[in-house]
Amino acid sequence: MGVMRLAHSSRSQPPSGRPNLFWQMRNKAENVVRRYVAAVNARDADAIIALLHPDCRFIDSHGFGIDGIDDCTDAVRAFMALGSNFRMHVEGISNNHGDILLRGHTEAEDASLATDTLWLARVEDGRLLYWQSFGESSAPALAHRLMPDKAEPLEDTPSIRIAN
Repeated sequence: MGVMRLAHSSRSQPPSGRPNLFWQMRNKAENVVRRYVAAVNARDADAIIALLHPDCRFIDSHGFGIDGIDDCTDAVRAFMALGSNFRMHVEGISNNHGDILLRGHTEAEDASLATDTLWLARVEDGRLLYWQSFGESSAPALAHRLMPDKAEPLEDTPSIRIAN
């Protein structure tokens, strides 16, 4: 199995040194994702919800999805109620034509939530439209755990497993 390497994108200016529209849009999308991660780590449900696009979609590492602002809002609140001191540690970030790819790991009191992880995010109109986790096969189906009556297995999502 190949190893995916993500370049850390820390430049505030394009290589030419002159900002352009593409570069500014790219940085805005990355900033939305960084604010989302910071809000999750701060356990700030209201800040997370404020970043969500009306058509947002959350997908867990088993391919279960939650769609729309109402259900994603309920999922965020249910996640915060877990009280697991969950934290995301991003070790690399890359923007690939609007797909924000993140590599890192999570830590939590609940050992089943602590894992090496890849995330895929998409931003539209300055809000988080899409968030998918790719974790170890031992990680729980979090969307199903948070919203058992709403989370559905999605057929149209990429599937990546991280080897233990």
